[in-house]
Amino acid sequence: MAAALADYKSASVIKPEEKYPRERIVELTALLAEAKARDDAYNKFILQADQAFAQAIYPVSLKNYQDALEVKPESATRKHGSKRSGPS
Repeated sequence: MAAALADYKSASVIKPEEKYPRERIVELTALLAEAKARDDAYNKFILQADQAFAQAIYPVSLKNYQDALEVKPESATRKHGSKRSGPS
């Protein structure tokens, strides 16, 4: 997405009268901001989960891993979290 944004910005400089590149710049900027916000929230939950797990606070760890998966369900391939939480 960042490469596309750079291309639209270049196009906007070359043809400043064109509306389409400006519209795509606004759209892509919003999408990139959303993605960053999701990544930040996911990383915060993972950090909190890892810290709770290290302190053997398993219910908190599990909840944070689950919250992280709600933010980014595609990250379910993460090797620890709900599978690892709790004593074995």
